[in-house]
Amino acid sequence: MGAPALEAMTASYNSAATLRQTLDSAWNDNRIPVLLVDDGSTDGSAEEAERHEGVRVLRQANSGPSVARNRAILESRAEFVTFLDSDDLL
Repeated sequence: MGAPALEAMTASYNSAATLRQTLDSAWNDNRIPVLLVDDGSTDGSAEEAERHEGVRVLRQANSGPSVARNRAILESRAEFVTFLDSDDLL
C-alpha cells in the first residue's frame, strides 16, 4: 500500500479517556489514517492507540504539543495532513 493522500496528526498526552472515540472518528467513520505522537503519557494512551486499526504511534519524552505536532509533520508519509486533537472528533 502506498502513502495515504491524507493523514491525521494527533499529539497525545494522557488522553486515554477520549482517545478511542477520536481514533474511531478518523478511521472507522472516514478511513483516514492517524499518526499519533504520544508525548510521554503515563495513562496508557500509547497502548490504547496501538490497539486501534489505522493508527501509527510514535513515542517521545514529554516535550509539549507543539513539538509533538512538528514531529508528526516530519514523520508523515502523506501528501496532505490535518490536525486532530486527542479529544476531538473528525
